[in-house]
Amino acid sequence: MRWGEQSMMRPTEWLAHCLAHRCHACRKQRGQTLLIVLLLLGMAGAALVYGFSPTTASVREHDRHTSAVLAQAREALIGRAVADVNRPGSLPCPDADNDGSADGPFPTDCTAYVGRLPWRTLGLPDLRDGSGERLWYVLSSNFRDYLNAGALNPDTAGQLVVKNSAGTVVDNAAVAIVIAPGSVVGTQTRTPGTPDELNAGMYLDEENANGDAIYASALVSPTFNDRLVYVSHDALFAGVSTRVAKEVISALENYRAANHYYPAASPYTAGAPNYDCVPGQFQGYAPLNIQSTPPQDGCKKNWETGSSHGILNQPQLPPWFADNNWNLFTHYSVARICTIDESAARALCDSDAYDPTGTLYPGTSPLTVTGVTTNARMLVIVSGPTRNGLACTASTQCLEDAANSDGNNTYVKPSRFPASNDHMALTCSAAAPCGVVP
Repeated sequence: MRWGEQSMMRPTEWLAHCLAHRCHACRKQRGQTLLIVLLLLGMAGAALVYGFSPTTASVREHDRHTSAVLAQAREALIGRAVADVNRPGSLPCPDADNDGSADGPFPTDCTAYVGRLPWRTLGLPDLRDGSGERLWYVLSSNFRDYLNAGALNPDTAGQLVVKNSAGTVVDNAAVAIVIAPGSVVGTQTRTPGTPDELNAGMYLDEENANGDAIYASALVSPTFNDRLVYVSHDALFAGVSTRVAKEVISALENYRAANHYYPAASPYTAGAPNYDCVPGQFQGYAPLNIQSTPPQDGCKKNWETGSSHGILNQPQLPPWFADNNWNLFTHYSVARICTIDESAARALCDSDAYDPTGTLYPGTSPLTVTGVTTNARMLVIVSGPTRNGLACTASTQCLEDAANSDGNNTYVKPSRFPASNDHMALTCSAAAPCGVVP
């Protein structure tokens, strides 16, 4: 047999030929052929083994999918809290009957505070973890979407505790938790259409199933495979406070459009309980009531014409602002010239001239925000929790950056979290408009 003919034979045919003819060429190449056959058999065996067992790649894909849906659920909850029309910061009740919709408050409380994620209510698809199970959801009761559940603002702390896999508390004031239950572990049973379907103990593991306010991550074991994410107080109020700052700016602009000037501020001291506008006060809280008696510059007209209370309806501040005491977290500064109800002052404010020489209106310089503008008409800063739960008696007690609480007209962009939890919004000159500052 010539070599060309040999090379066209399959390895098994070549081996049979060698054994039958014991030719010199066969003896010479028999060892190589045996090695090839053994290699092919080994590859076939490996294919059988990996074809019938879970692969590392599939486990990674399940984990990746679970991480993605948990993150999607968390972002949806924060977005829902920021956008809530009646009570910014509030969250829907858990789904207690596994139909995808929030259950409660009936009449004032959620049906349950541990249940499935209400994916329909949140406008989400039917999210499931890598094992095909729906996500579970735990809510701090004081964040439920109920108007009379008490004031909801940066002083409202969550009631849930989260521990990491080492057992260390990573958050003792969490607002909400989302849990991917994973597949069945231990003695759990999950039969659709039976009480098992609504029993948290058949889905959540160990610390997460005992009904207290403590939830944990842990290493995967024969009795634990939960994975969780949580909504912290800071993550939720970062978005909510920015929304509040933007709404206050919008209300102030609406007020000026109707009355040709901005209102003066309410002083930090002696403001309670009405938090009235005080003529000549250019730094302080955003006022709840504006009209002074007798009417004076900056405080001549209320938010709502003919209203005894200044925050009743749009286009000014919505009811939730006062109902949830947001004025105690909303710090307001305005250029003096823009509070004067005179045609000459209006023209200067409109043209961003501010009478820098003080010919007509001394001390009417604009506001400066370093690196942003030297010509701001007014700004608001929404602060984080009050210190020791007490309202400010001075801006130094609430604002984190010293340049924003020193009483002059020069400000800085709030420092990044965690150095600061303040959020700023402002109105700049007509030639260089600006809005929310990070």
